[in-house]
Amino acid sequence: MSDSIGLPNGQFPEDVELCKYNSLTCNPILKVDNYYKAAPYSFFFDSWYWSQAELTNKLEVLLAVRFGLEYDINKLGDGMLSKLSFNTQMYIKFSQYVKKHAQKEAFQIIHEFEKTAFSLKVKTGFSPTDVMLILGIKNAMDIKQVLLDTRALARNNYCPLYINRQTFNRIFKQDYHAGMVKQLTDDRTYRGEGPLTPFPPNRY
Repeated sequence: MSDSIGLPNGQFPEDVELCKYNSLTCNPILKVDNYYKAAPYSFFFDSWYWSQAELTNKLEVLLAVRFGLEYDINKLGDGMLSKLSFNTQMYIKFSQYVKKHAQKEAFQIIHEFEKTAFSLKVKTGFSPTDVMLILGIKNAMDIKQVLLDTRALARNNYCPLYINRQTFNRIFKQDYHAGMVKQLTDDRTYRGEGPLTPFPPNRY
């Protein structure tokens, strides 16, 4: 099968300036040499996709942002982002990421997103519109919201409710890369979608 994503219904990750250090010295106005060009993985989401994800599960959005900030697409080699197999792997990795972190205690989840480093990375890693949305979600997160969102994820076996195979089909107009699915199924990384996630019909 082809390993190209073609022209997606979304937005390619953009180069942004990220700080090298997790400290208050990362001032986006007064830059010295502590910034570098990077492209966090963004699931090919534009502002509309992020807003739809927020309506589905706010905690999932924050986990997606933090997951994306752990990767710099510019360091992965030419053409990697245009491969269907690579994006399949990233969506499946994120599913495992949600399963791992959404099962933590609510107060621990809130504490992780209250760290200054998270806000600093968001401010330098996303467009102004997305920053307002993401930090708005973070600032509104409390124990009640975290419990609400984690329970919703639990009903889906802690699998993503929005950033999943169904949304992948919508963005890339094709299903997961079969070879990558087999590889990640064989090593038990991929164990399927949650029960609340309808399997996407392959109509493309």
